Amino acid sequence: MRVVILQFSNPTRETSTAMFSHNIGVLCSLLKSEGFEVSLLDLKGYQSQQLRQKIVADRPEYVLVDMSIISATAARRAIADIAWQFALPVAVMGQFPTCHASRAISIPGVVALFVGEYEHACLEFLCDIRNQIDPSGMPGLWMNTSRRGSQDNLDKLPFPDREVFDYQQIIQHTSEACFKVARGCPRWCGQCVSDIYTDLYDASPAVRRRSVKNVVQEIRQVISNYDGIKRVAFYDHAFGCDLSWLREFAAQYPSCTDLPYSCYVPLEDVSAELVKLLSSSRCARVHTTIGSGSRFIRDEIQAIHVSDQQIINGCKMLQQADIDIQATVFVGLPYETEISIDDTLSLLARTGVRNI
Repeated sequence: MRVVILQFSNPTRETSTAMFSHNIGVLCSLLKSEGFEVSLLDLKGYQSQQLRQKIVADRPEYVLVDMSIISATAARRAIADIAWQFALPVAVMGQFPTCHASRAISIPGVVALFVGEYEHACLEFLCDIRNQIDPSGMPGLWMNTSRRGSQDNLDKLPFPDREVFDYQQIIQHTSEACFKVARGCPRWCGQCVSDIYTDLYDASPAVRRRSVKNVVQEIRQVISNYDGIKRVAFYDHAFGCDLSWLREFAAQYPSCTDLPYSCYVPLEDVSAELVKLLSSSRCARVHTTIGSGSRFIRDEIQAIHVSDQQIINGCKMLQQADIDIQATVFVGLPYETEISIDDTLSLLARTGVRNI
């Protein structure tokens, strides 16, 4: 059975390479292990000609569409093309179907919807379709993966299939290999959808983490399979929130590779021990969120409960360890004024952060 997966990346991206997604990669590994023929199309917004060329060339029997919040309009138009021009069934997954399930399932052409963590649900669903088993009343199926529960032991998931993204081309363009070590987040932030996933599964604990051994094994495999890797990036927000896990990682990562890495760390979590562990394990850059210089906007709008002094101290500690900082700052949020913008600029100046 042939399956095409559509993903939508930022249309302003200058590169022509696909955007690597850990979750889509895991799904591709699972599907290929069961004999499905899987291919990927990365679209930078709605591109009808590229979509048509892909469908004609690959002749899929099913189309899966990963819908983020910001790609919903482009995905909706692509699904309409697939439904009306090719009469192919479409299943949707990702952030938008999870957060707005009733809106996603009502898109003309969508016959199946997966809420939350979709990898195993997609696999079981497509196996039923291939075996001519009606999973639960097609068409117009609403497949809610919360009934299956989340995947608690992440080590049982296969490593993501990177070939479907033409990963060597990504490495040639970025020189960076990306990895994900955990699912979930211990925080609730106003601009994030993590709490919806937590409520969906009534998750406890909120964060599920791969073992260090499993992560190191994947890193070794990727480094040996692809040429030109100069940096490693961990792009999940829960990377540094477990000091016991980070201690084990700091002990094993240098034996795995001498490549520098980047990761996300909330500034309220920065401590002397965390900085020491990051520095000793070759962390070269930390991504973090400053949000706004207005304490009211941070607390009440963004729900980022961190003081100005915590932000300043965290940045200084990282900088003293020669760890570069890339910070996310939001301007134009509700209740933004010229005064709050000045407060943001003032706070940035006090932190010394230049990369935002």
